[in-house]
Amino acid sequence: MAAKAESREREVKLLSARNDQYGGVIVDINGDEPMDPATFLLSLTSSIAHWKLQGKKGVWIKLPIERVNLVEAAVKIDSEFVEVLAFRQSHKSFFQKSDLFFVCMLRPLSFDIQKQEQEIEAAKWMPFEEYAAQPFVQKYELLKYIHP
Repeated sequence: MAAKAESREREVKLLSARNDQYGGVIVDINGDEPMDPATFLLSLTSSIAHWKLQGKKGVWIKLPIERVNLVEAAVKIDSEFVEVLAFRQSHKSFFQKSDLFFVCMLRPLSFDIQKQEQEIEAAKWMPFEEYAAQPFVQKYELLKYIHP
């Protein structure tokens, strides 16, 4: 049984990545090379496990517009978009790059949340008021201006 699992692990192709200056990795997904969402998810999950063992602190994925179909595989949320509640733009924020931040309202189509254990500590649907009342939100001035 262990040999079978080990063999399956070797068959999964890890994503190609380069180290960044912050202790993480940058993954450049090639727009020319075909990849289906199931293969991408398997490779991403295996790669994250590999990078965690190496002590990496973060993963940046550069995804060309031709590969937008891979986003849903990595972030699976069974919901319906309602509206954009707020957005902001800042220059030279993270890594001296421009940053766009959107807060969107979603309507759950299911309350069965399947979070990726390797990346997400906790996940739940909550009313906006409950979100806004959290100490994390109260601590940051910018987040105080986001209202439904």
